[in-house]
Amino acid sequence: MKKKTIISLCLIAVVCFACFAQALAAGNNVTRGTVAFSSGMPKVAGTTNQYNPYAIASVGLPEQISVGFTLYKVVNGKEVYVTSGSDGGYGNYFEAEAVVTLSNGTYKLYAYYTGETNSDGSTTTYIIK
Repeated sequence: MKKKTIISLCLIAVVCFACFAQALAAGNNVTRGTVAFSSGMPKVAGTTNQYNPYAIASVGLPEQISVGFTLYKVVNGKEVYVTSGSDGGYGNYFEAEAVVTLSNGTYKLYAYYTGETNSDGSTTTYIIK
């Protein structure tokens, strides 16, 4: 009788572990897949024509990620390269940024994030007068 009880308890434990292991793993992936990604080009305080293009990526759990941006000036309908920046590695938070002096005109900021579980990008147009 004791032998059947021990075997039954072991089988119940194995079934419970099999059911809950997938749920725990799924919850872990959801956390890893959560990404905060932002980019922009604010004016540097106290200056007349300096700007700070940036791209930031932050993930829930450490993973291999890369973040970056490229800034172009639109001249006669064509995009002329101005600057770019990138950062990456294994971790939770990476930020690429630069400080540039810009003249009047239209600029396009292309920003991206690439990771093991998620990737994203954005394009923003800025008009400086």
